[in-house]
Amino acid sequence: MFNLTVDSRAKIIRAEVLLAGEREPVLVEVHGYGFFRENAVTYLTFERLAVSREWMGRILDGVLKERRIRLPEGVGTKLLESFM
Repeated sequence: MFNLTVDSRAKIIRAEVLLAGEREPVLVEVHGYGFFRENAVTYLTFERLAVSREWMGRILDGVLKERRIRLPEGVGTKLLESFM
C-alpha cells in the first residue's frame, strides 16, 4: 500500500496502491462506508466504490454487487472498536 486515509466524518476511505508491474499508483475510494456484523462475521459495507482505472472499477462492480467485503477474523473486531 502506498497511502491510506480515512475521513470518518465524510465516511470515505482512500487508498493509493502501487501494483506490481505498474508505474502509477491506483486510487481506490470507498464512499459511504460502514460496518455490518452477521453470524460473527464482520463486513465493510459501502454505498459507492471509485477506482482510478475504469476497467478495475467495472470488474469490482461485478464482483461486489452486494456492496460489502468480508473482513478477516479479528480485523473486523478491531475496526469496529476503532470506529465506534
